[in-house]
Amino acid sequence: MNPLEKYRLSQDIFFSLQAKYSIRDIIRILHKYQIDIDTVNMYTQDEIKEILVNTVDDTVFSIANDLNITLANYKINYKNKKYAREEKEQKDTSNNLYTNIKNIFTLDNLINITIALLVPRLIFLLLKWSNENGGAAAITSLLKDISLNIGMEEGIGVFVFLGILAYVLSSYYVEKFFLYKIYNKRLKNNFLTQEVLDLIDTYPISTPLRQKLKSKYIFPSLKNNKNT
Repeated sequence: MNPLEKYRLSQDIFFSLQAKYSIRDIIRILHKYQIDIDTVNMYTQDEIKEILVNTVDDTVFSIANDLNITLANYKINYKNKKYAREEKEQKDTSNNLYTNIKNIFTLDNLINITIALLVPRLIFLLLKWSNENGGAAAITSLLKDISLNIGMEEGIGVFVFLGILAYVLSSYYVEKFFLYKIYNKRLKNNFLTQEVLDLIDTYPISTPLRQKLKSKYIFPSLKNNKNT
């Protein structure tokens, strides 16, 4: 490891330990990592830093990893691949979480979820308005009627089914809308295939829909190329 980077990392390890522990406790902690340090003697801050600098890289990486110090901030050629892999996994987990959250608040999902919630509600309010009864009796009667007099639970199931059906239909028509938009822009601007794919990436839509649009655009193109 670069001596300058090793010193920076050793200093950050010391400061991280100093924020939580006394010098005596720091000495005990370092001793647990098999570092050659006398647990009886007292050391100055500079002496502890020097001990860390002279410690083998893998041990320093291990201490930094346990203290949640991001090794990516240092110019390190990892001899021990374990810590590089662990950092990559942590980064991938964070990125996946961000992507999943981002995918929820996309245009297509917001449209589909809104329609899935509104359609059953509108049907329920319309049927309730046309029902002769009022209050709780109207709801009970409505749920039984919509389930063909089987029961209230089945009536609730019917509204759930309507919500799912509305979501599926909305997803279908949202996809059709974007496909129409893509082909329209392609014809208007004479886009090449890569330009069309770049255009799809600019839409505020979820990753699954983006991949589906790209597939539906590319595969017909391949089919047409085969025919020609």
